[in-house]
This record gives sequence, C-alpha cells and structure tokens, in this order.
Amino acid sequence: MDIGQLVWIIVAIVVVLAVIALVMFLGRKQRAGAARQKAAEMRDQVREKEIEVQEREARAARAKADAQRAEVEAQKLRREAEAQEHDAQGVREETQERLRKADELDPDVKTGQRRDSMRGERADDRSGTQVRADQSRADTARRDDGKPDTPRTEHPRTP
Repeated sequence: MDIGQLVWIIVAIVVVLAVIALVMFLGRKQRAGAARQKAAEMRDQVREKEIEVQEREARAARAKADAQRAEVEAQKLRREAEAQEHDAQGVREETQERLRKADELDPDVKTGQRRDSMRGERADDRSGTQVRADQSRADTARRDDGKPDTPRTEHPRTP
C-alpha cells in the first residue's frame, strides 16, 4: 500500500470518528434540551400543585377554625341548657311542693288520691289508673264510674 492510500484511510477514519463524535454531541445536546424542557414542565406542575396544596391547607385551616368555633358555641349552649334544666328542676320541685301542700290542705282529696310528689303521679282509687301531676282536677271532671269526662273549659256565657 502506498502512503497516499494510507493517508486517505486515516483521514476517512478521522472523519468517521468526527461524524460519530458530532452525532453523539448533538444527540446529548438534544437529550439535555429535552431533559431541561421536561424538568421545566415538571417544575411548572409542581408550582401549580403547590398553589393547590396551599389552597387546600387554607380550606383545612378554615374548617378547623369553624369546627373550633362550633365546639365553643356547643359548649356555651350546653352550659345554657344545663342552667335552664337546673332552673326548670327548681321550678318543678317548687310546684310539686306547693301541689303537695295544696293536697294536704284540701279536704276533698282522699289519702289514696294524694299526689306522689317524687314521681309526679297519683293513684286513683276508683279506676286504678294514674294521672299525671300536671293534670289538675279543674281540667278534668270525673263521672261516677271513675272514667274521665270531657275536659272542662271555661267559656264566657253569651246572652
């Protein structure tokens, strides 16, 4: 082989290697550009998700604050209800005591008909039924057979 051919073979090998290097360099550059673009898209998505996450956290904080306010309001209402129950119980006890005293004073109330101030009921000797303490004798008239008659109501007399 002569030197000219050897030089052309070496030049051809160098050119082929240069082309391969250029293709590899451009391929890497293209892949790096694609990777940069994909990374930028991912960062944009993360920013959007971050905004969504912040909105969700804000909604959760508002819901938690609302729940705490509702809990405070419920405690307040519970205390008010307990106070009202206590007041009602006091009034009930006072009313039952006055009713018991009225029964003691009333000569028409027989021993078997006395109201039980603890249970709010009384035994009716004639029918064996119990009548609630808040149902007064004036509201219900009794027939001779012991069954309740129609409730008595006061109507103004018309001329």
